[in-house]
Amino acid sequence: MNLTHDTLCELQGAFVEMMMKYGKAKNKDFWPNLDLIYDESDPVQGEFLDETDEIIINMAQCETVRDAIETMVHEYQHYLQGGTAGACDWHTRYYELGYNYDNHPYEIQAEDIVKRDAEQFMPDNYMLDSGCCI
Repeated sequence: MNLTHDTLCELQGAFVEMMMKYGKAKNKDFWPNLDLIYDESDPVQGEFLDETDEIIINMAQCETVRDAIETMVHEYQHYLQGGTAGACDWHTRYYELGYNYDNHPYEIQAEDIVKRDAEQFMPDNYMLDSGCCI
């Protein structure tokens, strides 16, 4: 999906709504940063970098605004799961214990929250009269 001005506004607005709903991670000093990239050679739709508190969304792998927002919700959960307590180490440790992406507890939790919450971050649900994309 191409990143137009309107799409950028919609995604930034959704991210602000996520920050208001989910808050700052208990073990983090900083709020997460949203980085929207476009890299056709990278097959990953999104990722969270614990060391920089960065949520990266690869718009080349998102077909719709819904895809991007669902990925943002998913990666925001990884931000909340991480922190100085070593949750990122647990993320790796689960893989070392034989879990894969489909049965990894952190991935399952993130996907459950996407199913529960993503709809409320869709542009039509919060931006009609907000004036945030002028």
